Amino acid sequence: YGCELKPDGTLVYERLTTGYQPVADGEDMDDLVAREFEQRMIDDGILDPSQRLYPPPPPPHHPTHAEWQTALLRLRQLGCATRKSHYEQFACDGTHWSLEIDSDVLVVNSTGSNAYPPKFPAVLRVISGLLGGRTFE
Repeated sequence: YGCELKPDGTLVYERLTTGYQPVADGEDMDDLVAREFEQRMIDDGILDPSQRLYPPPPPPHHPTHAEWQTALLRLRQLGCATRKSHYEQFACDGTHWSLEIDSDVLVVNSTGSNAYPPKFPAVLRVISGLLGGRTFE
């Protein structure tokens, strides 16, 4: 990738196989990479912060001990401790995931490939809570 700031303030990147594409379309360039690149351009004085295409990332959230304990108990209530260790549905591509927890309250070592245990969306919501409400998918 190569990037260029046009005179009109448009930020574009060059993907060697497809030519120029605007970063704002968000389809070909990972948002995290684009956000980091944009921040470096702002830090280097190349881009005015008012021209930001991506909002700055929220500050990190560090769960308290009480939040961890509540989350672990909730995961145990959801049946994480009693689940089988691997869920799989054959596919050439897809989503691969793993959940490993080793605590006094709960021990889990579970993985999957295009298949999920019951109540998996609820598990993701618990993890999202540990991340300060950020989406976890």
